[in-house]
Amino acid sequence: MKVKSLDHDYLSLMRPHPYGRALYKPPTVTHFHPGSVGYFNADLDWTPITDLSDAKTSSSPSWPTTAFTPPPPPEQLQSAPVETQTWGPKLGQDTKCRAVELSESISLTAFTGGVPLAAGTCFRFETGSSAGAVLLTNGPVTHRRYFHEAPFKKWVAENAKAILHERPEVAEYGLWVVTSTWTASEAALNCWSSERRAVDVGFNVQVVEIGELAPKGQWKHAGSADGWIHFKEAGTDEKAVFFGGLYFTWRKIIRSVKHEKDPKRLRGGRHDSEQESISTFSNGDLEEDQFEVLCQPIFEDESLRPVTQDTANDESEEDEDW
Repeated sequence: MKVKSLDHDYLSLMRPHPYGRALYKPPTVTHFHPGSVGYFNADLDWTPITDLSDAKTSSSPSWPTTAFTPPPPPEQLQSAPVETQTWGPKLGQDTKCRAVELSESISLTAFTGGVPLAAGTCFRFETGSSAGAVLLTNGPVTHRRYFHEAPFKKWVAENAKAILHERPEVAEYGLWVVTSTWTASEAALNCWSSERRAVDVGFNVQVVEIGELAPKGQWKHAGSADGWIHFKEAGTDEKAVFFGGLYFTWRKIIRSVKHEKDPKRLRGGRHDSEQESISTFSNGDLEEDQFEVLCQPIFEDESLRPVTQDTANDESEEDEDW
C-alpha cells in the first residue's frame, strides 16, 4: 500500500481555506504567477512551460518556442487590483490551537535556550486522531489575479496539440494556467500525518487571532527539527502559498471506452467545478490517436473570504451576518 506523502496531506488539509490550492513546496513568483503555464511533476514540484503574462512575448523573438502561438494580447488579459492582507496562522482541517506557557514547550524552550520571548504568547497547534497542518506568514500577503479565464482557455485550445507534442508529460500530470496567487516573502509551514501530535509557536504579541485575517506579529518556532519548512526571500522576491487557475487534462478517446484513466494531478476539492471539453484533435493517422482536452476551473472561493474593512462599507446590513 502506497503511503500518502506530506505534500498531498497538506493540500488536502488546507482545502477549507478560501484562497485556492495550498502549496507545500511554494514556488517563487519569478516562475509562478498569474499567467504562468506548467505542471506539477510526481514530486509536486512546479515545472514551467511558458508565460502568458508577458506582453513583450507577443511580438518578441524571445518567445520561448515557435511551437506555440503568441499569448493573448494585453487588452484581453485584465489584471485585478493588487490586494494585500496580514494573516494569522492558517490551520489545517481538524487542527486545533490553544495558548500554553512557554515553560510547557520543550521544543521552544530548547530553541530559545530558556530565554523568554519578549512580551509574547505561546500557542500549541495539535491534532487528536488525524493529521494536522499549520501555515504561518510574516508581513503582508499579496494577492494577484486576472479577471477573465476565456483568453487562457482559447489559447490552450489552439495549442493543445503542440503542448502535448512539446511536453508529453502533460498527458500524465495535466497542465495548469495560473490565474491567481497569494504570495509572501517569509512563511513557515508544518504538516504531520501522525495522530496526537503538536507543534508550538511563540508570538511576540500578547493577543494572536487565529483566523483568516489577523494583526501582524513576529513568531518563532523550533525549526526543521520540529518539522518546520521555513523560507525568507531576499529583496522583493516572494513565494506562492496559495493559488488558483485552470487545470487541463488530455484524454485519449477510445472506442467502446469513454476515456482513459485520469492523469495524476494536483486538483480536486469541495469547491471545484465540473470539467468542460474545450478541444478535440488527432495526434496521428489512427483512431486510437484521438484526444480530448478538458478544462476544470479551480479558483478561490470568494464567498468564504472574510469581509475586510475596505469591503465592509459595500455590504448591506442584511449581509453583515453572512
